[in-house]
Amino acid sequence: MTTTQWYVRPEDPNFGDREETMGYDVSSNGLSPIRALYSVKSAESGGIRAHLEAPASLFNGRTTIPLTVTFNGVPLTDSPQQVVDAAEARAELVIAAAPSPGRCEAGDYTAVVAIVFESTPESPSGVTPRADERLANASIIVSAHIPTENFYAQPISPEGGMYRS
Repeated sequence: MTTTQWYVRPEDPNFGDREETMGYDVSSNGLSPIRALYSVKSAESGGIRAHLEAPASLFNGRTTIPLTVTFNGVPLTDSPQQVVDAAEARAELVIAAAPSPGRCEAGDYTAVVAIVFESTPESPSGVTPRADERLANASIIVSAHIPTENFYAQPISPEGGMYRS
């Protein structure tokens, strides 16, 4: 996600190159969010806009879990929105499962979160860059495993220390 005049890139160079996993939290029956810090630079006067290519949802073949995606605290939708105003900044990407009543169906879920970043169309020199010089895409593969309701740790020995699930 880099051009000569601007960039939006994760500070962890491996983020997005591998599957990102949302862990299951037994105590809340929910999924932990994925968080990543990004370095952002805009040589353009108006900063960076972002939007989702499509709604983000985890899917296991039967059940969908909607995801919320925020960048720099701004919820992303399918409409471009200003996410960074400054010439240089650090911004946090957060991908989280939308709150849901009750427990989600057990299973293995996956999603592709596709984000489009866009620099403002006019450069400081007054020359409008081509569209391919203003756009950058990020696709993040997300996975989650929700265990069955009978999942719990049970001691094997009376002294404890050894557990089975």
